[in-house]
Amino acid sequence: ECQEAWYRWRYEVAQVDVEEMEQRLAQRYTAAPGFILTKGEDDTWESRQPGPIGTLQEISITERNAGGNAAELVIVGSEGTYAVRTEYNIRYILNNGSYSIVRRDGTEVASKTLLPSAFFMVTTGKEDGNVIGYTVVGGGYGHGIGMSQNGARNMAQAGLTEEEILTFFYEGSRIETIY
Repeated sequence: ECQEAWYRWRYEVAQVDVEEMEQRLAQRYTAAPGFILTKGEDDTWESRQPGPIGTLQEISITERNAGGNAAELVIVGSEGTYAVRTEYNIRYILNNGSYSIVRRDGTEVASKTLLPSAFFMVTTGKEDGNVIGYTVVGGGYGHGIGMSQNGARNMAQAGLTEEEILTFFYEGSRIETIY
């Protein structure tokens, strides 16, 4: 098992604050309107100012990228259904700013804006068919693209050279001296 603290982490929202989630949706819509979509009456998705969620009925990851990271989150409410696209937006929407991240080693880290990564699973806690809370269990820290700082450090500690480490993370690359 990896000893890195961020190898696995958990974010548990005991009580969903729907108003906070609506505010975060509105903020991300203002910043990136093409990635916050509202489901219309004819079941088509459109980029428009999100309205109320109402009673929260479901939260689920409906699409993942090739690496397994969450690429689309759908929020179903009694008054509106919304799709949140891109890792950054999803990490922002699911972090309500009030709970801490619990890392693999048991340490807690305050988390005001983003979940540590988009490599996670979401499970919901329901009462009378409605979502009252959710738990996000994930792995890693960062955007998951390029070189892992922790992975590179561990490889160096295991005796690999700079060139071996770089070519592992950037397949097909080579190191040359340029004059």
